[in-house]
Amino acid sequence: MNDILKNTILWITIGLIFLSAFSGIGPGPRQPKLLSFDEFLQHVKDKDVLDAEFDQNIIHGTLQDHTEYSTVIPPISSQLLQTLMEKNVKIVAKRPEQPSLLLNIFISWFPVILLIAAYYFLMRNLQGGLSGKGGAFSFGKSRARMMEENQIKVTFADVAGVDEAKAEVQE
Repeated sequence: MNDILKNTILWITIGLIFLSAFSGIGPGPRQPKLLSFDEFLQHVKDKDVLDAEFDQNIIHGTLQDHTEYSTVIPPISSQLLQTLMEKNVKIVAKRPEQPSLLLNIFISWFPVILLIAAYYFLMRNLQGGLSGKGGAFSFGKSRARMMEENQIKVTFADVAGVDEAKAEVQE
């Protein structure tokens, strides 16, 4: 990989780390008043509840004094719904939230991309990256070069003074 691509990947990675680290910082939404289920039923009997929004097993809503509330409820019973309707409470039911499309794509493709990247880097290293010149797959290959007669630069005169020239050549 060239240096520009490496730097780009590095900066994107650093940016994603900062983005994920600081995404949870900041003022969150106002926290509603937490009511027990008995307190919620008492507010309903006193006709103190303006509306009720069911979100799985949690009810969110507004009281008569415009304070927001939240309560965890047991599984819905017909008696509870009947009581809410008798007291003229506006009832809203929410659909459960679905994970985002981008998150689904990321979760499904990330392992595949990770495996391809690992395969690429392992093959690159085995073919000569970190394991020396030639790599692990070049142990049976000869690095001898074919030379023509005009390319030979060592002559008999160069080795004439060596007493054990034949032995050195054989080694």
